Amino acid sequence: MKLCKRGFTIVEVITAIIVMSMMLVAVIGFVDYSSTIWQKGTSKVNSQNYMRMTFDLLKQDLNRATAVVEPIPGAAGTKIIYLIGTASNTVRLDTDMVLKKNVLITTTGGGSVKKTSVLARSIEYFGVNRVSTWTVQITVATEISSETMILTAPGLN
Repeated sequence: MKLCKRGFTIVEVITAIIVMSMMLVAVIGFVDYSSTIWQKGTSKVNSQNYMRMTFDLLKQDLNRATAVVEPIPGAAGTKIIYLIGTASNTVRLDTDMVLKKNVLITTTGGGSVKKTSVLARSIEYFGVNRVSTWTVQITVATEISSETMILTAPGLN
């Protein structure tokens, strides 16, 4: 009687498993690396969109401003105070930590009709440089990105 010797030996099976495992580890490493790169890119894009939205809100208010009270021309500061009509508006970092986070807040009015609202969250730095009578340079930075806006508005005096 003749024995049928078709099939794989245990050495061949173990070798195939080892090779497949190495290929699987390489593929998992590539997928993990690609995922990390994708998340960083998405986070950067989201942060830039967030900055653009913040600057758009600031720009809308400053374009309606009739005067910038602080900082004075040629000076720099960490807040900007401007008038829209007779209402005083302030944009600054929440240094009082009322909201327990690094947030950019805007305060409108004063006294008993004072209204405070959050303009942006997770802000690392906010700086205002009054370049001239007509020009304000505003820098906002988060953990991921920073942007600088130079605004020239006819209402700034």
